[in-house]
Amino acid sequence: MRLDESTLRVLSTLARHPGASHHHLAQLIGVPPNEIEAALATLTERELIQKSHHHAGWRTVGPQALRKLWIRDLDTRLADIRVDAEQSLSELVRVLEALRHGSGDPDEFAILTIVGGDNVTAALMDITSETQHSVETMHRSLPSPEMVDAAKADEARYLSPEVAARVIYPSTARSSLHVQRYLDWVNETGRPTEARTLGAVPFQMLMFDQRTLVVQGEKVEGSPAVLVVRAPSLVALAAHTFDHLWKSSTPWDTRMTSAHMPRLELQVLELMMHDLKDSAIAAELGVSTRTVTRAVSHLMWRAGAHSRFGLGAEAVRRGWISL
Repeated sequence: MRLDESTLRVLSTLARHPGASHHHLAQLIGVPPNEIEAALATLTERELIQKSHHHAGWRTVGPQALRKLWIRDLDTRLADIRVDAEQSLSELVRVLEALRHGSGDPDEFAILTIVGGDNVTAALMDITSETQHSVETMHRSLPSPEMVDAAKADEARYLSPEVAARVIYPSTARSSLHVQRYLDWVNETGRPTEARTLGAVPFQMLMFDQRTLVVQGEKVEGSPAVLVVRAPSLVALAAHTFDHLWKSSTPWDTRMTSAHMPRLELQVLELMMHDLKDSAIAAELGVSTRTVTRAVSHLMWRAGAHSRFGLGAEAVRRGWISL
């Protein structure tokens, strides 16, 4: 919803002078009436202004309505980007499949379709265990807690701790407790890992050593499927796409410290260390007992603790609080 400077000036002037006609706006801004008419047409098309019910001129929408319009426009554009990316990747794979059948060098167009959850898991384990240098991952949607737990188990068992990782998550991951717990665990293992977030991740992919690409495929008779791609041309394109998105994504410091924690949770944690019950903590902070209990549950989830005693010990170990 990009607007040029002239149109923004008209919008700003209308906000200060609701009901102004285009002739009045031209006088206020000092531009020809035809420029005002063009700006009004753009603003009307974008639903940012409406005919005034009380005057002969125009009025702007309210800030809440503007926010909804802007988000709707952004969602539409992001959906278009996702569709374009999926169609482009699907078309590229289709073309490479066609080329593979007529090529004298089958390795140049090596694409393997793996169908079935167990088969996919086994293939990923094999690829992960062979990885020596790097893993690049893009999550189109927020991974579930079950996916995160499975990733931790597989990485602990099959992935060398020297392998560097780069991960692009959707922006919603920043408020996900199970993703944060996973990143806490990765940092504790000492694996060199960087994470970033992007408003809309175009597709799901894993890339190992920039030699093997795994992308999500369409289901086959209801079963999940992935494409394992070793075609150098396609892997190079995926690496280029990842690097481009990496540069345009937002860095995420994944080390959970007290500076990153919600203030309420930190206050609850500090009062917990004085052996106060939830009701007493609630009275001290001026919140409900239920709010305190929920904050404690969040803290235990973050720390991976199974008891309040364990939470206290883990909080001290991680440096969230000091004794």
